[in-house]
Amino acid sequence: MHESQRLPRFSLATSMWGEVPTTTLTDALAEVTAANFEAIELWPPLCPLISADMRKNARSALELAKVRPTSMHAPLTPTVNLAAVDELERRLSVHEVAAWLAPYADLGGDVVVIHPTGAAFSDEGSTAINSEAAIDAARRSVDELHWTADRLGLRIACENLMERGTPRPLCRMEQLRAFVDPYPETVGICLDTGHAAVNGLNPASEARAAGERLIATHLQDTDALDDRHWVPGAGHIDWDELVSTLRQIDYTGRWTFELSSRDSAPASVAGAAHQVALAWSD
Repeated sequence: MHESQRLPRFSLATSMWGEVPTTTLTDALAEVTAANFEAIELWPPLCPLISADMRKNARSALELAKVRPTSMHAPLTPTVNLAAVDELERRLSVHEVAAWLAPYADLGGDVVVIHPTGAAFSDEGSTAINSEAAIDAARRSVDELHWTADRLGLRIACENLMERGTPRPLCRMEQLRAFVDPYPETVGICLDTGHAAVNGLNPASEARAAGERLIATHLQDTDALDDRHWVPGAGHIDWDELVSTLRQIDYTGRWTFELSSRDSAPASVAGAAHQVALAWSD
């Protein structure tokens, strides 16, 4: 299989600025542009879009910084579980995520990354029955979100998540690929490299399994013990293999760095990510 000659298009997740309580979207965008990124993944807590004034301010900040919001991470509040078996909980979760779609589309967005299952998946009784029930609930949620997103010109990307020693479904790419395959191309997959590694999987192999349904990425390194969100090269992931694989499968989506600022200032992490992007572009 050939390697694509198309140059990667990079973006930077603003979630790491969300780790700094006093940071505003304007502050974050200034550091994004200083690190030479022109696209971001929006992090809802950093960019409230509840009111018309908030949406106007966000649009002005993005235009002033000349930065595009090419993806948005759906809310990750304790109340969101798109695979909730309880129907009221599931419907409220869909409502909470769907409330962000129109405001995000109004900012010129493209992809919305969702977690197809909740963080607290538990095995109460039969693993098979519970997994099937959760997958069925997740499918109903994606059905509803896709219906809304499609009319707004948005795409949905289902992210591979961490099992954390539970029977949590849709964490492995083979299963996630089977989940999205019945949908049109506007529903795809987001590969989180750190999640794959923590699950004991090879991110490059997971990228190949996602294939043409891969429409978004969360690129982060890890020691495979926990979800570290380190700059690529700081952990155990084989980035040469992954970069080669993304080129081989003709991945055309954004190469999004989803990093943490727990150990360094966001501006420093952003600068390090840009150096990685330069190396991968050569």
